[in-house]
Amino acid sequence: MAIAGRKPVDTDVEILLFQAVRELLTNVAKHAQARAVSVVISGSGGNVRIIVKDDGVGLDNVIISDGRQTSGFGLYNLSERLRYTGGHLEAESGSWGTRITLTVQFGEG
Repeated sequence: MAIAGRKPVDTDVEILLFQAVRELLTNVAKHAQARAVSVVISGSGGNVRIIVKDDGVGLDNVIISDGRQTSGFGLYNLSERLRYTGGHLEAESGSWGTRITLTVQFGEG
C-alpha cells in the first residue's frame, strides 16, 4: 500500500491490515445489525490510519476495554498484533455504533 509521496507499507503489515479490515467487516455483518459501514484509509505524519465505522448496536464495553471475545480475531488479539508492528488499535462504541481505528507507521521501503 502506498500513499502519494510516501514510503510504502511493509508487506507483512499490508497483510495484517487486510486481514484486520476483513475481520472487522465480517463482524459488522454478523453482529452489528448495522445499516451502513464505512472504511476510510488515510496517511499523515508517517502513519497509515484505517477507520472502520458502523451504525450498528455497538460493542459491549468489556470487549473494548480488555479485548475479551469468544470467537474470531478478537480486538485484543488484533491490538497485540498491531502493537508488535509498532501500531495500535483504538475502539469506541455507543448507541451510535462502533468505530475501530487501526494505525501503523509507514515501512522503510
